[in-house]
Amino acid sequence: KLEHLTPDTPRARMERESLLCALCGSADDVHVNETWAGTLHSACLHAACRQCLCHWIAESLPACLRLGQLRVPCFGAGCHKVLPHRLVLAFSASANLVASIFDEQAYQPQEGKQCLRCGQEGLVAVSQPCGHGACGDCWA
Repeated sequence: KLEHLTPDTPRARMERESLLCALCGSADDVHVNETWAGTLHSACLHAACRQCLCHWIAESLPACLRLGQLRVPCFGAGCHKVLPHRLVLAFSASANLVASIFDEQAYQPQEGKQCLRCGQEGLVAVSQPCGHGACGDCWA
């Protein structure tokens, strides 16, 4: 037996185990965060299926809008990493819209405004130069 010679690192454990979605347990179309990370991004080894990733990203976008940053937190319990941008942008058209707004510096959150779509009062994202705005839930 050569088991005692294999490294006991997170990556080695991941390679030995079959990949399952951390959110639903599915083995279909599972993606590992680290495989989407660029050379300057240190991501974790948590994995999720495409369907759960799309849902997780969509649920995270309102908070990203409130913070003014496209930083989707990892879905792993207790994990403090964020999902790689390449993964987020590949799985969400809404995230691409949010990223383009942030990149163009046309996003200016304003406190105490009323959303023109749902009527909710609070933090509203206003796009410049048109001046149209919406709350984080409606914008995403």
